[in-house]
Amino acid sequence: MQPDIRQESWIMMRSAVPHLIFSLLYVAGVTWWGPQYMSTRKPVSGLRPYMMAYNAFQVVFSAYMFIEGGLSGWFNTYSWLCQPCDYSNNLQAIRMMHIGFWYHFSKYIDFMDTTDVTWMRSTFEEDDLEEKMEQKDIEGEEDDL
Repeated sequence: MQPDIRQESWIMMRSAVPHLIFSLLYVAGVTWWGPQYMSTRKPVSGLRPYMMAYNAFQVVFSAYMFIEGGLSGWFNTYSWLCQPCDYSNNLQAIRMMHIGFWYHFSKYIDFMDTTDVTWMRSTFEEDDLEEKMEQKDIEGEEDDL
């Protein structure tokens, strides 16, 4: 499949390599680096205003993408089923291409949300639960004596 020349100047649209790198870094960050980094730290407090602002932004951004996508094609001339890609410089095709890009970009914003929650709010309840279970077992053994 040939790259779309209309997107050559757009950030991260020339190759799939940056997407692969970001995805691998994301997985490593939320499964290994983040938990390791936060294992000796207390959770960050006061994130509620940040999370509320982030969620409000996501709602507005998603609404914009839905409305723009609908007005650019889905509510008008685009088919709800498969159709060939329009590689022309038609205004409708360009608008839909922009919405596709912004949707794609929003997934990186979602990556940031997950890493923020993992790294800043992490209490690693699994570890706490294991410690509590071990403590309960020790107390239970003492009662048996």
